[in-house]
Amino acid sequence: MSERFTQRPFILDDEQSTGRLKVSQLMTLLEKHPYLPEVTDAFKTEDSKDEFIIVDHIDTVFKRIKYINANFERFAIRAQTRHISIGESGKPVADLANPHPLIFNFSEYVIIDEVESDLDCYAIYDSKNTYFDTYEMAKFANRLYKIGLGNLAQYNLDFFKNLAISDKRFNKHKSYRLVKNDGQLFLRGITSVDRYFEYGVDFTFVVAMLTIHKDMKENEGNQYAITNGGLSESKLELFVTDKRLKDAGEFGKVRSTLAISTNDLEQGSLNFTKIIKVGGHLYNGS
Repeated sequence: MSERFTQRPFILDDEQSTGRLKVSQLMTLLEKHPYLPEVTDAFKTEDSKDEFIIVDHIDTVFKRIKYINANFERFAIRAQTRHISIGESGKPVADLANPHPLIFNFSEYVIIDEVESDLDCYAIYDSKNTYFDTYEMAKFANRLYKIGLGNLAQYNLDFFKNLAISDKRFNKHKSYRLVKNDGQLFLRGITSVDRYFEYGVDFTFVVAMLTIHKDMKENEGNQYAITNGGLSESKLELFVTDKRLKDAGEFGKVRSTLAISTNDLEQGSLNFTKIIKVGGHLYNGS
């Protein structure tokens, strides 16, 4: 996996955290998010904007996601197969596990409702294999590039591109999910145009914290702490633990943990799972 896109664990230092965050500050993560109005309405955040969410390390995670939003600009374009060419990069790209990723060129594409032309981006994650699998040639193409026969792979890809130009059955219309970092563009995923819903690490964190805040207001005495997790521009994992041990009769004391995760690279991947710890055993619950 590329270095700059690796999911990194949170450093949760009690001395560096206030354990509190104002609702209005939390909502700044969604300033440019398309679902800001829905979140605002669902949680009535205008009415609670001056309230503090009290969760251990909430401010630490907030700062990391704020950094991600500032340094990794995520957006999508739409394009047709006949407008896509693939080539090998000549100059190495810094901070990538593979310093010579393939380059996707879009001779024509659509961003929002505007038609644009001539866009280059580097393929990361599994994007090139997703593209190759359109023609059931991922293993074949990767092998050719690995042994220095990229020209032969290019010949096959150009054949399919020309086929898409002449026969609309082979001209696929897809959504290409991009991320801009340090002045460079990267292709992180390819999905269908109409059936993909991207939540985003920022959306997931905001909704999770607002849900927990609502729970604490409705159930006096409930207290929570973020105890573990990791983050990249596309993936979030977060474990939020109930700070109170509760009586479980003959089982002794129990403590529950909410596991929150999202992965923009997987369609429909947004998960909230409750984990209940009884002694040394873990149980999943709803």
